[in-house]
Amino acid sequence: MRLGQVVNFTQDVELPFTLKNFWACETNFVWSTRKWCELLFDFEGKLPDGSGELSLDLDAFKAGDEFGGQTVFSYLNGLRIGSNYIDRRKTILIPLEFRLLKISGNMLVFDTPDACAPSEFGSPDRRQLGIQLFSLCIRQVRLSDEAPGPKPKEAAGKEARV
Repeated sequence: MRLGQVVNFTQDVELPFTLKNFWACETNFVWSTRKWCELLFDFEGKLPDGSGELSLDLDAFKAGDEFGGQTVFSYLNGLRIGSNYIDRRKTILIPLEFRLLKISGNMLVFDTPDACAPSEFGSPDRRQLGIQLFSLCIRQVRLSDEAPGPKPKEAAGKEARV
């Protein structure tokens, strides 16, 4: 996997990581199969210093008013990096310090403690479903992507006016 590479989960495409506890890719997404799943990956090239973000385009299994969403806990190399309640398809941006990454042997884990089977809600589908992952990307964050306001270089040397 490369920094900035957007990985889309589609059928018949070779992925830059190994999936564990996922069903086979469907048309443009992949379902997790249990209450936890993991992606194992290596990085190509040198990792930059500083920080970035993990961008996830995902949804979670839902069943109308009876089961409106799921909590998803995200871990990178053993450290929890995110906790989100997913009740519709959305893009989540998780801040990330690059020092947490390794060139090889990275493990991204999603814990969905409420994963369940659609058959529990009257569907014939007996698969246990947690998250529905469409794409992910680990990217660097530029100053222009951060909060508005003066940047450190702009603010240097300016006097406060009262």
